This record gives sequence, structure tokens and C-alpha cells, in this order.
Amino acid sequence: MQEKLFTFLSSPGRDTYFAIREEVIASEHYNPHSLELNAAISLLAAGDHIQAREVITGSMPNLLLSPIAHQLLSRIAEQLNDQESAESEHAIGSLCLRGLLATGDGSQDKPYIVVRISDEYDVVHCLGKQMVEQSLIADGDKRYDLLRCADGSELWFEITDALRRRQQLSKAVYQVRLSQVGSNRVKVMALIREIWGLPVTETKTLIDSPKPLLGTIPSRQRKDVQTKFTQAGATVEIEAT
Repeated sequence: MQEKLFTFLSSPGRDTYFAIREEVIASEHYNPHSLELNAAISLLAAGDHIQAREVITGSMPNLLLSPIAHQLLSRIAEQLNDQESAESEHAIGSLCLRGLLATGDGSQDKPYIVVRISDEYDVVHCLGKQMVEQSLIADGDKRYDLLRCADGSELWFEITDALRRRQQLSKAVYQVRLSQVGSNRVKVMALIREIWGLPVTETKTLIDSPKPLLGTIPSRQRKDVQTKFTQAGATVEIEAT
């Protein structure tokens, strides 16, 4: 994956973008509807730049081609007075957007082909448009998002891979591992007990262990559990079993 990423960043275009895109969507970490970006934005609003950065970098390669993810990392680096990283992440974000735009022209015949649903909003923002309506369109085995804009124009996005992955994930069971407790141990312990119904002594043993496996959850709980731990200031790794 690193070699294809380097090739894309060195020679950004449709073919090199599709090559690294295939690596991302084939990854076991690929989740086109994950909530890390929302969590990072909330942490940034609260002034927690370090945690926001860890949320984004910890989700790679899932967010590897997300323009907004790299723009957020650039903004975080600026706040942390790391100008070199800020410029690097800004450049990568711009190249990811360039590659995304190279997949089509937004027409029905040549839709943009996204990795994540958030890519659609990156394109809308880049083109200076305002979305007023969104429709899901089925055409054979392909699926599209049709965005109607305030200026009367339409933008088509193919989301076949994203929807297929969502269907796969909906059937999956995940294991949750605590990678960082954060400063509010009491809140994290209460959260563990709420989700898995563990006694206090067992919860304390888990939280005092290095990267403990907390338990498993069904797919439908994944987003909610991720959000709750992020709000508690903790970091978890959630992987399919």
C-alpha cells in the first residue's frame, strides 16, 4: 500500500488514484461510514488537538484518501506549531481531492467514484456549491448518490463499494480493545460496565492492564461505542472478529 500511495502522491492522476483506492477498499479496516471525522471535529472544537490527531491517525488506512482528514491534520499541526507537517498534510489533502475529481466529471455518465460518503461533501465544497437535496439511485448492480445543488446543477457519485462494505459490516461482530484510558478513569470504567455489564473489580483489572480486550459488540453498536469512548477521552481499537 505504501508503494502505491507514494506513486499516487508523486504522479497524481486517475490511474494512480484507482490503484491506491483499491488497496484502501480491500483493507480490513475499510469503513466508509465510520465516525472518526465527526469525533475529531468535536475534539478540535473542544481544543483537544492531540486527541483529535490520534483519532484520525489511529484510523488509517481507513481515512488515507479522505481530503478532509488530511486538511484536519494540517489544521491540527498548525495549532501545534508544526509547520512542516501542516504543509505536508495540506498538500496530501489537495492531492487526494485531485485524484477524486479525476474519477469522473459529476455527470450521470461519468460520476465521481468515492471511497467514503464524506468525499461527496468535499467535492461539493471544492466546487463552491450548496447541496439542497440528496437521492439514492439504483441502476442494475450500481448505486449512486444524486446531489441537487442550489444553482440547479446535479452531481452524481457512485457509492457501490461503500454500500457493499456497509452491508458486509452490518453482519460482522467486533472486538473492542482499550488502547488509551485518558484522564477520566472513572468515566471510562462506568462506560465499560454499561456496555458489557462487568463487575467493578473486573473492570478495574481490565483498565489497569496494557491494551486490554474489553469484549465484543455487534455491528449496529460499533459507531455508538466508538463515539462514547471518544467523548470519555479514551481511545479504543475496534476490529472484526
